[in-house]
Amino acid sequence: MKPVQLILIGVALLAAVGAGLLMMNISNKPAEVVVQTNEPVITIPLVDVLIAHKPIPQGTTLGEDNIKWDKWPKLEFVTLLFSKTIIPKRSKNIQK
Repeated sequence: MKPVQLILIGVALLAAVGAGLLMMNISNKPAEVVVQTNEPVITIPLVDVLIAHKPIPQGTTLGEDNIKWDKWPKLEFVTLLFSKTIIPKRSKNIQK
């Protein structure tokens, strides 16, 4: 064999051994440790807001098939949104 061929075979063998060692290290990973803390869960106050359930073309009558109630963070609530506290009479007609 020519010296160049021997060098290429040697490089290929080294690459194969290196790939094998990498695979052995990947497969022998230690199990992940889950740490539980006793920190309290922070809850964000939410309000029910009327939203579009799907795109509504202009001129379409609003109904149960295209709008629904959804939760919205109270801190980000804008008075332009419709909430159950603003329109309590109408909210009985719309199901969740």
